[in-house]
Amino acid sequence: MIVLARFLGPSSFGGFAYAMTVAIFLGITVDYGYNLQVVKEISQFPEKIEEEVPKIFIAKTFLSAVALLGCIAFFLTEESTIGANIVVLTIAIIFQSFGQFFFSVFRGLNRFKEETASTFISHVMLLLLMVFIFWTRAGVIGIALVILLARVAFFFYGIKTYLRYYRLSFES
Repeated sequence: MIVLARFLGPSSFGGFAYAMTVAIFLGITVDYGYNLQVVKEISQFPEKIEEEVPKIFIAKTFLSAVALLGCIAFFLTEESTIGANIVVLTIAIIFQSFGQFFFSVFRGLNRFKEETASTFISHVMLLLLMVFIFWTRAGVIGIALVILLARVAFFFYGIKTYLRYYRLSFES
């Protein structure tokens, strides 16, 4: 963040920090404690993974829709660059939350290797893309899009890892 503040300057960084704060606020609604609940439930009842995960996934999806509605409200009332950043960063936080959700299953089973590898790869990708953004001077929306790209990659790696071991069936 220090490098980002230096790169953007006070005015642009202030707008970016505001957008990030709003996105984090909206993203908190998506987590709603479900990622911790998965760790607790799975550690106590590992045989219920394929039963519990789809239920919580649906609840998180509903809360994501609520967060996106809030996002739209901010988008319509803020200056265009800040509004766009709020949308992109909120979507990034939603993808991050879902990625963490899938890795929470493995945390509940004391299998941290899967998440460690994905987190490392996601952060290295974020760092390299940020260097590219700084080099090209793409600006705040470019930074937000890079964060989104890294979070989407983390999510897809999370769901891919989960599906390697378990099903995600929504049938009752």
